[in-house]
Amino acid sequence: MKKNCSKNPSSNLGFTLIELLVAISLIALLFSLGMAQYNRFSRSQTLTKAKDELVSNLRLAQSKAMVAEKPFGCGDEKLEGHRLEFIDNHSYKIVAVCNCIDCPEVKAAINFPSNIVKQSGPDEIFFRVLSRGIEFVGSQPPFVLSLVGSGETQMINITTAGEIK
Repeated sequence: MKKNCSKNPSSNLGFTLIELLVAISLIALLFSLGMAQYNRFSRSQTLTKAKDELVSNLRLAQSKAMVAEKPFGCGDEKLEGHRLEFIDNHSYKIVAVCNCIDCPEVKAAINFPSNIVKQSGPDEIFFRVLSRGIEFVGSQPPFVLSLVGSGETQMINITTAGEIK
C-alpha cells in the first residue's frame, strides 16, 4: 500500500518566490548586457555611416572635377575644379570653383551626426579639373581625415594622386 506524505498533493506544484526572483534577475541581467552591446554597436555604425558619406562626397567632388562639370552658377567663368570645404568640425560643403566671387555650391552644408566631429585633416580639399591634381589647405602630408565619435575613430586617407581610401 502506498503512503502519501502530503495531505494535499497539489501543494508541491509550482515555484517558490526565491526561484522566481532568481530567474527574473537572470533575465534582467542578460537583457541589460544585450542592450549595452546594442548601444555600442549602434554608435559604431553611426560613425561608420558618417565616414562612408564623407568618402562618397569626396568622390563626388573628385568625379565632377574629372569631367569638368560646370554648374550653371559659374556662368561664362572658367571652371577651376571642385572643392570640399569644412565649414567647421561638424559640417562641410562642396563648391564649384570658378573665377567668381561667390562660387556656387554643388552640395550645401552636410552635417555630421550630433556626436561626431572632424578631429584632424585638411580644411579644404580641392580637385582640379580634368585630373590635373589635388590641393589640400590646412594640412601637411600624409593627408588623413579623422572622424571621432563615442570614443571611436575612423580614418580616411587621401593621397596626392587623389586616391581616397
